[in-house]
Amino acid sequence: MQHEHHRVPVTALGFWHQDVLLAAEGTFIKAYDVKKKILLAKVEVFNGQAVHGILVSDERREDSQVIVWGGRLLRQLRARLSGTTLELDLDPLKKADDWILDAAFAPVQAEKAPKIAIVTAHNSLSIGTLDDALDIKLDLLVPGSNCILYAADVTWLSADECLIASGTAFGDIMVWSCNLTEDGGILSVKHGTHYTFSAHDGSVFGVQISSKAVASTFEGRMHVLASCSDDRTIRLWDISDLSPNSSTLAEGQRETGFGSHRDGDEHAPQCLAKAMGHGSRIWTARFLLDETNKRSAPAGIDELSIVSFGEDASCIFWTPEPTRPSIEQYPYVLRQTHMQKSHTGKNIWSVTIDPSLRIATGGADGSIAIRSWPKLRRADRPSEVDRKLLLCGQESDSFRTFAFLSHNSILATTDSGRLVTLQSHGGVQLDSKEVSSTIDGLRGYSTMASVPGYGFAAGNQGDVYSYVHRTGRITKILSTGRKIASLFADSEHAEHLDQSPEWIGLLVTQVNSDSALLCTLLSNSVAVVTDDQSDTVTRQIELALPENFVVTSYARTTLGLASVVVLGSRNGSIAMFDVSSTTGAVPITHTSLLTSVHGKEAVTSLKFAGSSVNSRHVLFSTGRDGTYAAHAFQSPVEKLQTQLVHQLSLPFGPNIEGIGHSPAGHIWLWGFRSKQFVVFDITSQQEVMTVECGGAHRTWAFQPLENGGTFFWIKASKLYWKSQIELPFQTLNAGGHGREIKAVAVSRASQQLIATGAEDTNIKLSTYNKRQGFQTLHTLQKHNTGIQHLQWSPDGLHLFSSGGFEEFYVWKIALGVPELGIGVVCQSAHPNSGRSDLRITHFSAHPTTDTPVESPTFHITMTYSDSMLRTWSYHDRNWALLSQGSYLTSCLTQVLSPPPASGAVPSNGDHNPAPLITASTDGYLAIWSALASTDALLSTPAESEFKWHQRHKAHQNSILSLTALPLPDGTTLLLSTGDDNALGITRLQISDTGSRSEAGLRTLLVPNAHAAAITGLVVLSHKSVLSDPTSMHSPAKEELVICTTSLDQRLKLWRVKVDISKEGVDGVDVRFVGSRFSAVADCAGVEGLRAGSKKDGDVDGVLVFGVGMEIWRV
Repeated sequence: MQHEHHRVPVTALGFWHQDVLLAAEGTFIKAYDVKKKILLAKVEVFNGQAVHGILVSDERREDSQVIVWGGRLLRQLRARLSGTTLELDLDPLKKADDWILDAAFAPVQAEKAPKIAIVTAHNSLSIGTLDDALDIKLDLLVPGSNCILYAADVTWLSADECLIASGTAFGDIMVWSCNLTEDGGILSVKHGTHYTFSAHDGSVFGVQISSKAVASTFEGRMHVLASCSDDRTIRLWDISDLSPNSSTLAEGQRETGFGSHRDGDEHAPQCLAKAMGHGSRIWTARFLLDETNKRSAPAGIDELSIVSFGEDASCIFWTPEPTRPSIEQYPYVLRQTHMQKSHTGKNIWSVTIDPSLRIATGGADGSIAIRSWPKLRRADRPSEVDRKLLLCGQESDSFRTFAFLSHNSILATTDSGRLVTLQSHGGVQLDSKEVSSTIDGLRGYSTMASVPGYGFAAGNQGDVYSYVHRTGRITKILSTGRKIASLFADSEHAEHLDQSPEWIGLLVTQVNSDSALLCTLLSNSVAVVTDDQSDTVTRQIELALPENFVVTSYARTTLGLASVVVLGSRNGSIAMFDVSSTTGAVPITHTSLLTSVHGKEAVTSLKFAGSSVNSRHVLFSTGRDGTYAAHAFQSPVEKLQTQLVHQLSLPFGPNIEGIGHSPAGHIWLWGFRSKQFVVFDITSQQEVMTVECGGAHRTWAFQPLENGGTFFWIKASKLYWKSQIELPFQTLNAGGHGREIKAVAVSRASQQLIATGAEDTNIKLSTYNKRQGFQTLHTLQKHNTGIQHLQWSPDGLHLFSSGGFEEFYVWKIALGVPELGIGVVCQSAHPNSGRSDLRITHFSAHPTTDTPVESPTFHITMTYSDSMLRTWSYHDRNWALLSQGSYLTSCLTQVLSPPPASGAVPSNGDHNPAPLITASTDGYLAIWSALASTDALLSTPAESEFKWHQRHKAHQNSILSLTALPLPDGTTLLLSTGDDNALGITRLQISDTGSRSEAGLRTLLVPNAHAAAITGLVVLSHKSVLSDPTSMHSPAKEELVICTTSLDQRLKLWRVKVDISKEGVDGVDVRFVGSRFSAVADCAGVEGLRAGSKKDGDVDGVLVFGVGMEIWRV
C-alpha cells in the first residue's frame, strides 16, 4: 500500500526561513510556501508515531536547525533550498525517556556544540547535544517525578541556565530552573524549585514564560508566566522572584486531585490578571509584543497582547490594561480586542509565531490559517461617519437611506430630504458632497436603488428622482401619485462597476397597490434629460401582482427571444412574468408562481446565471429562512417551467440577504448572524468578512470587492462604515470536518462524489484528485445529531442519510448546474424524523425495477437502536411501511438486503429475494424472512411482519462492519469485523424453498487480526481462478483481497481464497499480506475508491476516515 494523500489534524507548526512553513500532519512533515500557497516538499518522519512538535533554531536563517518530535521519538530535520526546490532530509532517530512536551535551543556559544533542553511528561529534563555529524546525543540530567504534566515550557535564561514551567493534570503549576556545568564533555546539573502552587480549577493545558522584553512592560518585571486551563480562564503570574523554594522537585510534590491545597500556597506568585474566555477548554496562550514601530524607549504595555487558542477552534486576542488596585482584585485586566474563527468544528491543535508576529494555526479540520497580528491590530475598526459630512447645520438631520454608485461612492438621502454623495479614499477616509438641497418628496421617508453610475430615490409623494454620478444631475423621471414602497434597479453590467450600462431596468412598487411598474430607461437619456421627462422612460409596463404579494426582490433576464422578469415576495414566493411582447396598455399577469420557495420568509435577492451555449439557465434566490436556492430552466421558455435543483442552508443566518460574485468569479452570499454581518464564499466554503453591526434590523448597503468589500449601516441613528481590502487570514489548505467522521459513501457514478458525515451533524460533498486533494463542493446542514450512515443510489442521483432522533433524509443530486456544477436538494425527510430518541444505526436502500428511472421507487430497510427492523417504500416524497419486526434486546448495527444481479428489486414484492441479514451488538448474525407480497405504490399497502428464523454467533461482542459477496455456486460470503478485534468469514448457503429458507451458517474467525476493535472492511478485488491452471475442468476458486481498519490505527491487507467445491468454510484460506500505520485516529471505517480503468467492483484505493481522512493506493 502506498500513501497518497490525507486531510488530518495539524499537530505542530514552525516557520523556517522567511516564507516556508513546516507543518506536522500525521507522521509527515510538509513544507508550504506561505505566499504562493503551494506544497514544496513532504517527508515521513516517524513510522507509526504522529509528529507533536517542531522546533526551529532561527526562523530568519536558511541554515536553521530543525528538531522534530512525537511521543518519545526525536530526530533532526535538515531543510535545504536548491533554487526553487526544497529538500528535506532526516538524521538518525533518537528516543527520550518519556513523552516529550517541549524543547528549546540554548543560546549559541562559540566553539561549542548546540544544545537543546527537553522537558517530558513526568517533569524530567534532558539535554540534547548536536555533534559535528549533526547527530543528537541525549543526556537525562533531571529524572522525572510522579506528577503527570499536561503542559510545559522551557526557556533559556543564559547559555548555562534554563527556566521551566510545568502544568499538571490537577491544576498545579511548578516553576523550577537548572544550572548546567560541563567538565571534559560531561554535563552536570543543579536544579531547584521556585514555585509550586494551585493555579487553576482544572487541568493546566498551556503555559508560557515571557521574554524579558514582554515582562518589562508590566512595570519592569523580570519574568511573567501565562497559563490557561479547562476552567476556561487565562491567568498571568509574576514569577520575577527566582529565589529557591526547595532544592529538589520531589520536595515540591503535592497531594494529587482537584481541591487539594497545602500550606505552601502562601508562597504562590502574584496573579497579575485573570480573564475568562472561549466556549470550552483553552489549549494554549502566547505573548505578542508588537515592536514594528520601534523607538529608542522600551515597549510599553499598550504594545503587548496575549492570544489564546481553544477547543472551540477560535483565537481570542487580549490586551492587558492597568487597573486601580483599590477597586480591582488584580493589578491588570485583560480586555478582549479581537476574535477569529478560522477553523471549522473543534480544536486548534498547533500554533507558531514568527519574529514578525505572523501567527499560523493548525486545526482538527486539517486546515492551516495564517494571520499577521500587526496588520490585524491596525485593521480599521468600524468607523462612525462624522455628522459634519451631512453638510448642514441641523443637529436633527441624519442619514436615511443609501446605495452604491461605484466601489467607493454612495448616494445617501437625509431625513430633511437632501441628497449627499460620500466617497472613500483608500478605504480609510470619507469625503462628502451635497448634490441636492431639500426635496419635499424625499423629506421624512425615502427609498433608494442604484446601478453603476446611476442612483434612484423616491418618497411619500410618489415621485421618482434619478441621479447621474458622472454629471451630478438630478431629475424627476416618474410621478405615480402614491407613496413608493420600494425601488429595484438592474442593468446589463450590474456587477461591473467600471462599465456604464446602456439600459437600466427600474421596478417601482407602491404602498397598498396590487401592481408594480416596470420601467426601462436608456442610460444616455437619463444622463442628458432636461426638465421634459417624457423621453426618459422608454418603456413602462404594469405588472399585476399575485394576491398578498409584497415585492422584496427583483431580477430580469433574456431567455432566447423572451424577456423575463422575476419578483420575490415577503411570503417566500417567486413570480415570473414574460414581458417580451406587451404593449403596456394592460397589466401583465404572472406566467408561473413558485410558492414557499423560502418557506414563509422573505425572498431577499434574485440573480440569473447561465449559459447561452447549452441554453441552461439558473435563477438563484436567497431568503430569510437561512437558505439559498437555484431553479433551473432551459430556453426558449414557453410556460417558464422551472425545477428546483439546489437549496441548502448556510453556516450563518437565518437572514441571508444577498448574492453576487467576487472579482475572482466566486459565488458570494451575505447576510446576518446574530449581531454580525457576514460575507461567505460558496466556492471556497469560507467566511470572507465579518462585521459587528448590531444585527439585521437596520438600513444597510454592501458592495463586494476583492478580499472583502465596503459595508455601510445605521445603528442608533448613526451611520457607520467598514471597508475591507485584505482577508483577515489566509488558508494554506482547505479544511474538512472539525469533528470525527462517522460515515462515508462514495458514488459509483461517472463522477465519484464523496459524501462524508460527521459528529458535527454536517454532510460534506467532495471530489478528490491527486493533484488538488479533497475539494469540498457543498455542506449539507439538516441533521441535528451526528451522522450514522450514508448511502448513494446506484446512479449517484440520490443520497440517503441517517442519524439520531430517527432522522432520515433523502437528498436529490443534480449535475451540470451552471456556476454550481452540483446541485443538492433535500427531497424528503422520513415522517418520523425528530420524533423519538432512537438512532437509525444502519440502512440498505435499493431501487425497484419497474418504476421510471427519473422518478424511482426505493425499498429502504432500516435498523434501529431499539432492536427493530423496518422496510419502507419511498417514492417522490411518499413513504409507506412495508414490513417490520423485532430482534431481541440488542441494538442492531448492520443490515444487508442483497439485491439480485441487476442491482434492483421489483416494487410489487412478488419475488424471492435473498433473506435479510442483520448484525447486532451481541455478536450474532440473524437471518430474517423475506418480504411478504405487497404493492409498494398503493397509498395503503399491506404491512407484513419480519421474523428472524436463525441466529449465528460470529463474534464475541458487537459487530461493527458487515459485507456480503455472492459466489458462483449460489452461496454468499459474509465478511464481518467486530469489537473483539477479530475478522470473521461466514459462508451462507440458501435453499430455494421460499421466503423462510433454511440456511446453514459457519464462521471462520481470525482472532487478534488487529490490536483493537476493527471498525471497517472493504473488498478491493474479487476474481475466479482455476485451482489447476493446466486443466480447464479443474474446480474454480474465488480469490479476494480485502482491507481492514481498526482503532489501533493500522491498515491491513488480507488475501482470502475460497474453494467453493468444499462445504461451508472448510475451503476458506486467509493470508495476512501487509500492514501500514494510518494517521487517522479513532478510525470509523474504510471505503473503496475506483480509478477510471478499473472494472466495476474492483477498487485500487481506499479512503480511511475517522478524525480526518486518508487515501491509500493498493
